[in-house]
Amino acid sequence: MTVNMLDEFGFGGGTEIETGTYPTILKLNTITGVWSLRTHNEDGTAVWTTANFPKLIAIDMPNFKKGYNLLRAGQKPDSRLVKYQEAMPEKPSEEHKPCFEVNMYSKDLDYVVFSSNSICVIRKMQELCGLYEVRTETAPHLVPVCSMQMETISTNNGDFQVPNFTIVKYVARPPQLIAAAEKAEPKPKAKAVPKPAPEVDEFEDSLDVF
Repeated sequence: MTVNMLDEFGFGGGTEIETGTYPTILKLNTITGVWSLRTHNEDGTAVWTTANFPKLIAIDMPNFKKGYNLLRAGQKPDSRLVKYQEAMPEKPSEEHKPCFEVNMYSKDLDYVVFSSNSICVIRKMQELCGLYEVRTETAPHLVPVCSMQMETISTNNGDFQVPNFTIVKYVARPPQLIAAAEKAEPKPKAKAVPKPAPEVDEFEDSLDVF
């Protein structure tokens, strides 16, 4: 049964990895359609730069998260997130807004975390979740590679620019996403069953188009 975030949010129909203290955040301005990347200086000061969205990008749908967050100027987001198939977490306060968070990787952007509070964007990500859930590829170490086209959504509050993702193919999980998933889910102390080895050759064959 397909999980519908919009119903769970009542609208109807932050993961760090070993490469740095802060993950690189990918943000979309839905008014202008401009993508930006947030990185940090050595002193921890955030720096935003305009980014070009790649032709293709690997999206870590198995670790897609939903929930609520609260953004305050100069403070770390207060997030309550769970995996997509889990029950929606309790909303901490009326100030917290619906959101999603997903890890992505491309050759040009490297590892990034994409999140948004925009209901228009959440609707498009719901569509992507639906495409992923009816996939024929079931191997757990494969992730979808997607193309993206910007789409204009007209609402009573004006026009918004949102991403429309299409799954192009499945590839072995990029090492950058493996690191992100392992950071998000610490291994139990008991010896765990080894994961299937990533099919590195298949992923490397695709590097030229990521």
